Amino acid sequence: MHHTLWLMTNDPAKPAQAVPVTIKVTPRYRMLPSRQVVIADQKGNMTYHAYLFYPPSHPLEVTSAESAGLPGKVTFEPWSGQMADPEMNEGPLPRKGYKFTLTLQGIPDGSQFGTNIAFGTDDPSFPQILYPVFVQKGIIAQPPTVFMGEVGTAPRRMAFLVTRRGKPFNIVGVTTDSKHLAASVQSTDIPGEYKVSVDFDGKAIAGDYRATVIVKTDDPAQREIDVQVTGTIRASDGPAHDSQTVHQ
Repeated sequence: MHHTLWLMTNDPAKPAQAVPVTIKVTPRYRMLPSRQVVIADQKGNMTYHAYLFYPPSHPLEVTSAESAGLPGKVTFEPWSGQMADPEMNEGPLPRKGYKFTLTLQGIPDGSQFGTNIAFGTDDPSFPQILYPVFVQKGIIAQPPTVFMGEVGTAPRRMAFLVTRRGKPFNIVGVTTDSKHLAASVQSTDIPGEYKVSVDFDGKAIAGDYRATVIVKTDDPAQREIDVQVTGTIRASDGPAHDSQTVHQ
């Protein structure tokens, strides 16, 4: 860490003086891997491993561990081995600490949840540590609903992601149930992730507006992903749109 300490004085010849300060901070502990989304299997079960290590000169003892959020089981055991720490720009180095195993069951389809591995330590400055884990079952849309807000007669473009990282799939088509919406899909740089763009033509009649974008995939377990588009139309010069069918 690089900072500057400024000394302010009443000396007219040198009223301010900068003093460079360099500080090297060694983390009390590190958790790996870094934040990520873990994909559950077809039955909704998941087993995930996380690792804690500490400076060799300052050991830390884990006293308890549990799943805080989703119902599950956490076990832990002493661990040592070679591991890189990309966030600290460190390659594989000898590490020593603990290995945690989180087991979850019955995760619903088409969902993403956040939970934590919560564990206690003997360090009074860190009596409890929360390590976040994001769990996903199946293909999901982010966000699950697109809110246009209040719009007028001007066209508007919106977008959402359809994703299942770690287990790629293909989008084979995208349609809408409203003549005022057009949708298109583009792949992103991340395998298993697509961007769906939704264009509103601004010609719907005034009032509450609701439509559905239907994303079709090649996954036999999730042939369609439905994303609702909602908003309030202030005014429109175009003809009334057809009544919308909301896909749940």
